[in-house]
Amino acid sequence: VTGNLNVSGVLTYDDVTNIDSVGVVTARAGIFVPDNQVIHLGNVAGTGDLQIYHDTSHSYVKDVGTGDLVLQTQGGHVRIKYGSDTMALFQPSGYSQLYFANNVKLATTAYGINVTGTTDTDGLVVSGVTTASGNIKIADRIKHIGDEDTQIRFPAADTISFEIAGNEKFRLDT
Repeated sequence: VTGNLNVSGVLTYDDVTNIDSVGVVTARAGIFVPDNQVIHLGNVAGTGDLQIYHDTSHSYVKDVGTGDLVLQTQGGHVRIKYGSDTMALFQPSGYSQLYFANNVKLATTAYGINVTGTTDTDGLVVSGVTTASGNIKIADRIKHIGDEDTQIRFPAADTISFEIAGNEKFRLDT
C-alpha cells in the first residue's frame, strides 16, 4: 500500500510474518511476547541495550549496554517483593531496608545501620556480618574506616584485643 490506508471497523489478519513496522502500537488487552522471545530497547543495531524476556523458568530485565541500569520514581519508594512479602525497600529520603519474613532486619540510618533481632538461627549475612537475635556476629575484627590499623579483634575463643597503630595495646581473656 502506498499512501494512506483507512479502515473503518476492525482490521484482522491470520498469518502475517516478517513484518517490520515503525510507529504507534495499540493493544487493548496488552502485548503478549511468548517465552524465549526478547523485547529489545535501545541502540540502532537492533540488539537492544535493555532486554526484557521470560524463558520457561525465569523472568529477566537485562542491561547489556553501557552505563547504569537506573530504576527511578517520582515520589514513591522502590520496593522488591516476592509474592506479597517485601524483600527490600529503598526510600526517597535515602535510607534502605532489607527484610526477612516480611520484617525489617537491616536498615541504613543517618548514623549508620540498624540491625533488628530475628529468631532465625541462620541469621542475615551482609558483607561478612551475620546477625541473629539482634546481635552482630563477625569472624575476627571491627576496623575503623579511614584508620585501618585501629581495630577491635576477636583473635581466639573468649578473647578480645584492641589494636592501635597496628599494635595490640590491650587484651582481655579468661
